[in-house]
Amino acid sequence: MCEIPIQYTREFILKLKLDENETLIKNTNLISSLITTDFLDILKTIETFAIDNIPTNNSKSKNQNYNKKKKYRDNCRIPAVRPQTFLNKVGEKSDEIKKSVNGNLNKLSNQNYDKIWSYIKTIYLENKDDFDFIFFIESIFDKATMQPTYCPLYVKLCNDMIIELKSIELDEEFTKLIIDKCVEFKNMIEEINNKNDDIMDVSDYDDFCLKTKKKVYKKGFAQFIGELYKSNFLKETFIEEYVKALVDNTLNTLDKDDENVENNIICLEKLIETCFNYRELQQKSFFANIKLIKDHPKLSKKLKFKILDILHC
Repeated sequence: MCEIPIQYTREFILKLKLDENETLIKNTNLISSLITTDFLDILKTIETFAIDNIPTNNSKSKNQNYNKKKKYRDNCRIPAVRPQTFLNKVGEKSDEIKKSVNGNLNKLSNQNYDKIWSYIKTIYLENKDDFDFIFFIESIFDKATMQPTYCPLYVKLCNDMIIELKSIELDEEFTKLIIDKCVEFKNMIEEINNKNDDIMDVSDYDDFCLKTKKKVYKKGFAQFIGELYKSNFLKETFIEEYVKALVDNTLNTLDKDDENVENNIICLEKLIETCFNYRELQQKSFFANIKLIKDHPKLSKKLKFKILDILHC
């Protein structure tokens, strides 16, 4: 008795007989051959018909992948393309440079700063015509605001890049890009503060993640602009305006008892600690309003201690 190949098991043959909607069962030649020939011939007939009519798993997966890619291409949003300028580059080579710069920024730490800066400097020197400074600054801002611990390192990167650019008289334009980005971030965060929507819905995971990200973002930005101010990138008036906006927003939201108050005070603590000493702080117009926050009856003990630390920095 011949051995039945594993692909032609009883379940396979029963499927051919029971599923009347399949094209296999509708083929009269196959049915007659099942009745009139011996079993080995039946297997050969089934095999021939199966090869001709049953799609393979590979072809199915290829079709599925093609359909997914087509659907993605049809539905995806085409991003706006910025025009090419001396500081902003587009093209395949520029994309490769961006990937390399971003990859090195992701590895930045206190231990390997010199090594990472050396890599980035080499990338710039070897690709001066294709190096995208706008992308470089945007990457630094995004990483610094989400990783406040490394803010001093990112400011140091900006300083080192300016030294390189002095030889081709682009240092002032690079500094202007940094200042413009600071103004953009300041306006964005003030808009977030004015919405007063920081009360978290702990049952909504997406809402929790979004509000937590905003909290880190605001703290990171406060620390980053403080470090930029220390390195003379920003004028004192810029810092004073931002501190005043934080203080005023805190006073306006104290009665609502929301997360905004805590976030603002954390930002104030970091910013004032970085930029001012006690004598300088006493002379600022917002000093009296910080005292008003300290004496507010709805302020928690934890935040009151933070305000006391600010007032005695």
